[in-house]
Amino acid sequence: NNKKYKIDYTIQKHYKRYYNYVSSITDYINKVAVSDDLTPIFVTLTLPSKFHPTKTLKKLKKYNNKFEYDFSNYALLGYKNLQGAFRFIHKNITKYNKKYDIKTPYFRICEMHKDFTPHFHFVLFLPRKYFEEKIKILKDSINNLIGTDVIGKEYKIEILENPNRGAAYVLKYLEKTLKT
Repeated sequence: NNKKYKIDYTIQKHYKRYYNYVSSITDYINKVAVSDDLTPIFVTLTLPSKFHPTKTLKKLKKYNNKFEYDFSNYALLGYKNLQGAFRFIHKNITKYNKKYDIKTPYFRICEMHKDFTPHFHFVLFLPRKYFEEKIKILKDSINNLIGTDVIGKEYKIEILENPNRGAAYVLKYLEKTLKT
């Protein structure tokens, strides 16, 4: 029919649209966190040394002798490991939520190290009323996973004072990931 169509699509536009979509969701969850008196907890989970093909010694990259996987699939296996670890943690934290009629919203992002080994950043929003109990469950779950060599010994838990800023932590890593 001699009709011409113009396709106006770029990866940059896609990522910008995706980032804006995620930003709007995080804004909504932040508003819920404020209205429901939830405290954001920022957590970083890493993988054990066996997932890292390289290690840094005195600013030089060297092959890691503890690396146990094939170069073709270690990043995917590491991601699956972290995904399972997150599910375990989230399941433990939300175990009695229905009983108490509470919610635990969260954001999660996977970020890659320079050697493509993944690690997770996530923000859990915990109710103030059950805060101490939920933090203890979080720490016990992480220590259990470290003890079974599912995640690395290096992790970070940070209590964020401002519920409005919970999403900003994860969005910072999302933006960084999309720009690389």
